[in-house]
Parts: sequence; C-alpha cells; structure tokens
Amino acid sequence: VYGLSINMLSLFGMIIVVGILVDDGVVVGENIYQHYEDGEPALKAAIDGTIEVMPSISAGIATTAVAFGFFFFIEGITGDYFSDLSFVVIASITISLLEVILLLPSRLAHSKALQKKVHKPNKLLAFTNKLMLNLRDKLYLPHLGFFIKNKLFGLLIITAAFILTFSAMGAGLIRSTFFPDIELDRIIVNLELPTGTREHVTDSVLRIIEAATSEVNEEWSAERIDGLQVIQTIEREIGPMRNEGRLKITLLDVEARMISAAEITSAVRSRAGEIPGVEQLSYEAGIPFGKPVAVSLSSRDIGELRAARTDFRRALENMPELTDVLDNEMRGQPEIHLKLKDDAHKLNLNLQQVTSQVRSGFFGREVQRLQRGLDEVIIWLRYDETERTSLGGLERMRIRTADGEFPLGELAEIEWRDGITAINHRDGRRAITVEADVVDRSVSIPDVTDYIRETILPQIKARHPGINYEFEGQAREFGKTLDSIFAILPAVFILMIAILVFTFRSFAQAIALVVITPFAFIGAAWGHFLHGIPFSIFSGLGLIALIGILLNDGLVFVNAFNAKLKLGKPLMAAIMETGSDRFRPIFLTTITTFAGLTPLLLNQSLQAQFLIPLAVTVAYGLVVGSTLTLIMLPILILVFNSIRVWASWLITGKKPEPESVEPAIKEQKYELDEKH
Repeated sequence: VYGLSINMLSLFGMIIVVGILVDDGVVVGENIYQHYEDGEPALKAAIDGTIEVMPSISAGIATTAVAFGFFFFIEGITGDYFSDLSFVVIASITISLLEVILLLPSRLAHSKALQKKVHKPNKLLAFTNKLMLNLRDKLYLPHLGFFIKNKLFGLLIITAAFILTFSAMGAGLIRSTFFPDIELDRIIVNLELPTGTREHVTDSVLRIIEAATSEVNEEWSAERIDGLQVIQTIEREIGPMRNEGRLKITLLDVEARMISAAEITSAVRSRAGEIPGVEQLSYEAGIPFGKPVAVSLSSRDIGELRAARTDFRRALENMPELTDVLDNEMRGQPEIHLKLKDDAHKLNLNLQQVTSQVRSGFFGREVQRLQRGLDEVIIWLRYDETERTSLGGLERMRIRTADGEFPLGELAEIEWRDGITAINHRDGRRAITVEADVVDRSVSIPDVTDYIRETILPQIKARHPGINYEFEGQAREFGKTLDSIFAILPAVFILMIAILVFTFRSFAQAIALVVITPFAFIGAAWGHFLHGIPFSIFSGLGLIALIGILLNDGLVFVNAFNAKLKLGKPLMAAIMETGSDRFRPIFLTTITTFAGLTPLLLNQSLQAQFLIPLAVTVAYGLVVGSTLTLIMLPILILVFNSIRVWASWLITGKKPEPESVEPAIKEQKYELDEKH
C-alpha cells in the first residue's frame, strides 16, 4: 500500500516492534493468569484480564505511534529515510495491538496454561523461571528497596551520570558529528584543469591518477588470500567541458574487502601526489549529505568576493584536519578586453568598429568563393599565424580609419581577463562556495565547523566587510533537519503528555514518566563510545524512537501501581509489588530488543551503516532506560507523593496518609461517592 520494499530499514522497524509486542503480550498474559488464579473460569479470565489492561496498553501503543509519527515531519534527506521506518513501526504496532487484545486472549483461553491438569515441568522453562526469580529477588528488589530508602542519593547518582555523559561529549571522549560516516562502494575523483585545456591533456592527467589507483589496487590485492581485487573497475570520463574529468572507482563489497573507502582514497591521493597544472582535484568517498565543510561566500563586489575566496581557501588549506579544498566558481577561457583611448575617439572610432576589425584580422573574413569542379571553395583572409599568437602581434595590428591606418596599441588599451562560464547568485549577490573534506573520518566535524565559524570567518569578514557567509553541505542539511525537529518536538511531547494525563488522570504521574526518558541518553551515548562511532543526527532520532518504547513500559508500570493502590495496598507495598510484577516483562522486552538488534550492530553492509547509530541508541538506551523505569520511576512516584502530602498538610493543617493523596485513590473515592 505504501510502496515500500522489505529491506534493512523496514526489518529494523519490525525488530523494534517485537520488543513492544513481547512486553504487551506478557502484561496481558500475566493479568489473564492472575484472574484465573483468583478463581475465574478460563474464558472469563481471558476477557476480564484483557479489558483491565487494555487502556494502558492502548495508551502505550499510542505514545509509541506519536513518537515514530514524528519522523514524517522531518525535512531533508534524513526525513526521506526515516519516514519509511515510521510507517513500518506504526503499521506493525497497530496490527500488534489487535493481536494482543483479540487473538492472544482467545488462544490463552483455550491453552493448557489455564487448565487444572498437572503438566510435567519443562526443564528449560523451569531453569528460565528460576533465573528470572533469582534476578528479581536477589538483585533487583534489594536495590529497589535501598534506593527507595535513599531517594535523594539515587537521584543524585542518576543526575551525576547524566552530567558526566554530557561532559564526556564536550571533552571529545564521546565523539559527535553531523551525519554518520557511511562506508560506500565507490570513490569519485573530480578533476578540473585550466579553461581551454585540450581534451587529450585532460585525459593524460586522468591516466596518471588511474595508474596510481591501479598500483594501490595491486598492493592491497596482493595481501589477500582469496585473490579478489579490492578495486573492481575504474571508469574514466571527460566532460562536460574539455578541461573537466572524473574517475569512477568501484570497490569490492565492504563486507569482503575489509579496508575502508577512506583508507583507499588516502592511498590513491598519496600515490598520485601533486599534479602540476591542476586547478582543482578532489577524492570523494562520502555520504549523500554534502561535504563536511562547505561555506558559501557572497558579495556585490566580484573583486572583493574573489579576494575573500582566496583568503578563505588559504586558511582552510592550512588546517591539518582538512583536505581537497576547492570552490565552485566556473572559470572561463581567458578573454581580451579593449578600452578605447582618446586618440581613437578623435578619429571618430567606436568600440564596435575596432573590435570588428580585430575579429576579422584574427578569425578572418570571407573574400571570395571559387567553383572547383563540383565543389565550392571559400577563401578567407586573415593575419598570418605568427601575428595571431602573441600580444605583440595584436598590438601591431593595423586599424583602418578615414585618416589612414594606425596600430591597435595606439588606439586601445588591451586587458586580459578570465571569461565567465556561469554566475552563481545568493539573494541577489554574487556567490562562491568553498568546500573541503576531512583527512580523518574520526575528526569531530562540529568542532571543525565551530572553529571555522568562530575564528576563521570573523577574520575574513574583518578584511572584507562586504562579504556575507552561510554554511552549506552537511552543516546546512543538519540545520534543516534540526529546525524541523525543534519545530515539531514540542507538539509531540504535548501530545504524549496529553495521552498519559488522559490515561492516569494525573498530571504529576505523566510528568514523572516523561522526566525519566531523557536519561536514556546516558546509555545511548556510552553505547556509541563502546562501538567507536560518533553520535550523529541519526543517533538523536533514535532517542525520539526510544522515548516511545520507554513510555510504553513506564505507562504499564504506573497503571499497575495505581491498580494495587485501589486494591487497598499500602504505598510502599504497592511500589515494591509493582516493581516485582513488572520486572519480568520489562527485562524480557529489553533482552529481546537488544538481541534482535545485535546482528544489525555487527553488520558491515552498506544499508546497515545508516541504521547502526540508530540501533546503538535504541539498544543501549533501552538497557539504561529500562533500569530507570524499574528504579527511578518508583523514586519519582514517591517524591511526588511526598510533595502532595506536604502540600495537603500545609493547606489543611492535618497530615494525610500517603495513600490518600494518590490520584488513583482520589478517583476511586470519587467513583464510590457517585455510586452512593
């Protein structure tokens, strides 16, 4: 219906949904079994157990759908990629909701689990149950009890870890970049020689680079035991102008070659060395988000613009982190411009008359046509070649006037200028874009652009006041994506909070649930550190997706806590029992999701490179986020309870019981009053 194929992106979405489906299935299954244990018949237990948890499960699915629906509104290339992921996740969780509330209860109602017959215990199942009980009773519940007694200490530890993580990113321990470094199977070498260069010269320079590429291929391939060539093909192209050319180098698949495209690019660049006469030469093995560094300079004065361009290029070339510095000004063929002197005006000459005679002398003029047999021969008259190949010959050219002939040099000033092939404008001003690549892919591109923005560009602006500048390339794409994120993110959070408030009928509980989600960043950031990849915009989008999963877990936790309060449980007992009951489904959700993402984390295919930052964020963020749901959420529930107790005490002058100020108890009391 949506026109998608089954690929790495859609499979990634389904892996995420598996974790949510497991969690919801465990919640429904355990609640049905609890009703069955309380004496209800199997069919009634399936119906009542499902209806009881259906609001919280539906709300959890809704918050997840809102979180992933966010991707539909992201602009740029990033939005194009992840809108497909959003569709897969939203469609899958919608179907999973129907499965959990309709198909699962019907299967459980007729399953052996809801029969009184005694079954022989399965050894694997018995071992798994024992392991889960040990983890819950000997590891989780003692720690939960400790942090409940030391709430401030627990919050300080989590906050300190959050601050430490941001400090690690600021110090460069956890690297960051605009977009992830995607390993491609192709290298493009772009060459530009001076305008007017003949085609065979351009081809000879391309052959020099091609020979260097072949030598690199022989060295890398000789080290392989499988006999495969690291460089599969080399295509040489010239055009669209005769002075422009490129090499398209196709590499062995990334899974097989075991060498990065950046390493091969560096080796080819080093082997080719400096080539005399080349105006611009770049080796590209990057991603489709633009160059790491690209700045557009603009001015109304072309002279000032070119001077600023030269100064800026020189500054970038002096930065050791950058290479392949070039600009996009199209240089035309050299042109001769004539400016008439006063003597020419005295002879009643105008510029058109002079240039017409110069053209006739250089390019010739048709003077006669002769018939030779069946062929017509055209005779052109022009200066001898020796007079047409030097500036002196041009200056000596005779210009006819009514008063006789005069040398061109006496009648006009001769000036050489570069011709114009194309003119780039930005907001009505002439513009030139200067681009550069990074030498080492591990370099933090935001740090490089910050240095350029804060140090180099102010110096250029001071020397050339009429210059304006704007970042292009990855910085521009990143800014476009970030602007769309900030534009839609508030609406997403408001909608999520509205769903939570509608479910809990408590603004405080909704806020407690939302507060824990940013702390999942701790796991996401250190996960990037463990895998040695920089935190990018894709990683940040993974955090948005992660919020939906965590809210689903937390929502069921709070709903179960409220249900236990309504059953008359004391506050502390309700917290401990809820933690005990929710440990298994949250643990299983985390394990299944992490296990499902592990093959993707270890995958080296081209498609996987786009998803690895997202997968790292979800996998490691979910581990930390689930721990926070089991530890920090109970702490926050108790903190908000203490605030309510103290507020009620100050207003009424009487200290209430902790349970009586909880929204669930107030709602229960209101419902009872309505009945009476």
